[in-house]
Amino acid sequence: MPSSILGHLYEAQARYNLNFTGPEPDKTAWTQQYLLGLVSEIDEVLREINWKPHRNAYKEVNPDNLGQELADLTKYVLSLWILWGFKAEDMLTYVTNKSKVLEFLYTQEHRPPLGWPVVVCDLDGVLANYQWGFLKWVKDSGQWDLDDDACQRAVYSLHMDLTLGIPNVKYEQMKRAFEEWGGFLRLPPYPGIPTLIGVLKETQAHLVVVTARPMYQRKRLSMDTLLWLEQQGLSVEGLYFDEDKVELIHNLWGNHVLCCIEDNPLVAERLSKQGYLVILMDRPYNRRLKVAKDSVFRVKDLAVAGKILAKLKGRAG
Repeated sequence: MPSSILGHLYEAQARYNLNFTGPEPDKTAWTQQYLLGLVSEIDEVLREINWKPHRNAYKEVNPDNLGQELADLTKYVLSLWILWGFKAEDMLTYVTNKSKVLEFLYTQEHRPPLGWPVVVCDLDGVLANYQWGFLKWVKDSGQWDLDDDACQRAVYSLHMDLTLGIPNVKYEQMKRAFEEWGGFLRLPPYPGIPTLIGVLKETQAHLVVVTARPMYQRKRLSMDTLLWLEQQGLSVEGLYFDEDKVELIHNLWGNHVLCCIEDNPLVAERLSKQGYLVILMDRPYNRRLKVAKDSVFRVKDLAVAGKILAKLKGRAG
């Protein structure tokens, strides 16, 4: 729940705005109006401070005047939240979660390079059961007519749209709706994560997660992904969104990588050919991959993956 002060400010601003917008405002028009108001108030704030480095003139900043202008800025920002139907607690949640993401990214980008051993882990199909979570939502929400047999076939598929015969346009619409519903935050984890966490602590390995999720197309993905990892108790030292995992791994960590945990057969094969040890999560869609026993270790679950990781660390010293 929002603080009583914020809740009071929010409600007072909403009542005040009704004097001008009416009960059913044109959201696009009023968004434009509020943003223009923000631009105007930004200019007012600048006029209260000494912001022009090329000017030699100096004036004493009046804190009261500055406070008045900042209050105007704040009221326009609150009005935008209210206009689009967000409640005070929604605003607090978004701002709090955004702060978590920015703090994580700042730490990731400014820490010294990670030393050996680094464990690079995929997300969907390894830690998070995306197929099962997505299909359950599709069935429960009535997005597509699925029977139990179809779900059973698709849950083990890398390309669920082809397996189910869903047109690509419709499938993309469903994925966007799933994301907006908060689906990535609600995915079930695969069993064995606690064991993996224990091994990572015991071996003092640096866990980084690399996923092909389209973060740059869908803005909330980074927030939902980080919060999901936090919910599972996974303390990651890096979270990267990149479809070309092999190049990213080579450029960022190179020979500091102890092993990679993967489910995609093509990625696993490419990593293996580049000289990386791979723990391959056994899935029906990767069973055609002919694994080299000395570089690719096929496992049934994350608990077994953790045990192999510990052996690899012990073997390497």
